[in-house]
Amino acid sequence: MSFTYVVSTMIGSMRLLIGDTNAAAPYFQDEELQQIANIVAGMESGWSTVAGSAIPQTELVLLSSAQAIDCLATKLAAGPAGQTITLNDYKLTGKDQIQKLQDMAQRFRDAVNNLPAWGIIEENLCGFNEMVIIRNWVLRTEL
Repeated sequence: MSFTYVVSTMIGSMRLLIGDTNAAAPYFQDEELQQIANIVAGMESGWSTVAGSAIPQTELVLLSSAQAIDCLATKLAAGPAGQTITLNDYKLTGKDQIQKLQDMAQRFRDAVNNLPAWGIIEENLCGFNEMVIIRNWVLRTEL
C-alpha cells in the first residue's frame, strides 16, 4: 500500500478535497482511493475502470471524493465514540462528525448533480448520449 499526494493526479485531487493530505497518518491508501474511483466509474457509466469511463474527470473526482468521505464516515461510525478526526484545519469529535462528513459528501454530489441551467449543454448524438441525458435529468430532479 502506498501514499502519494500530487494534486495534478486524480488520487491527489481526491486527497485535496477530502483533506487526506497527511502522509504520516493517511485515512486512505492510494490503492483504496483508486478502487473507490473505479467503483464510482462503474456505477455511473458501466465501465469497470476510470480509464474507460465516459464521465468527465472533474465530475468523477467529485463523486469519488463523496464516496470516499462516506467510507470514512462508515469507518468512524464503527470506531470508538470519542474518536477525533482532523481534515486539514477542521477537527470533528463525537456524534456530529459522521453527520458533518455526510453533509460534505452531499455537497460534492450536489456540485455534480445540481448544475445551474446554463451549465448544462447536452447533445443527443447517439443512443448512449440519450441515456446519459435521461440519467442526468433524473439525478437533477430526484426527490
